[in-house]
Amino acid sequence: MQAEDVPVPHLTTAHYGPLHHVEKIILNQVATIETWFRQKWRETPPPLTSSVDLRHAGFKLAPVDTNLFPAGFNNLNRDFLPLCVQAAQSVLDDYLPTCKKICYCRRATRVIVFIYRASLSCVIFL
Repeated sequence: MQAEDVPVPHLTTAHYGPLHHVEKIILNQVATIETWFRQKWRETPPPLTSSVDLRHAGFKLAPVDTNLFPAGFNNLNRDFLPLCVQAAQSVLDDYLPTCKKICYCRRATRVIVFIYRASLSCVIFL
């Protein structure tokens, strides 16, 4: 598979103005980066659900935290829904080939009055 054959989402950002040098490099190499990840995941599959928090310092990007049970599935960009469905189907075919349905449950975990309401998202496989 060639890097240019890999479908990748086109991300938008709230940041306006010139891109940082590291952002230009990443955007120019998105297909190559996606291809590299896919090859590495064939060698060592990632956990079924996980997320990595990144810190952007303007001149470098670094992982700062990994979550095996991430919340925030409700924050996925709706434009990426077809890619999310495709990714979920692919993962389930590999990890749980007999799985037929996904049940997504969202529930409130705490409320701090007038400030915010946090929610915990969980994925339950049936």
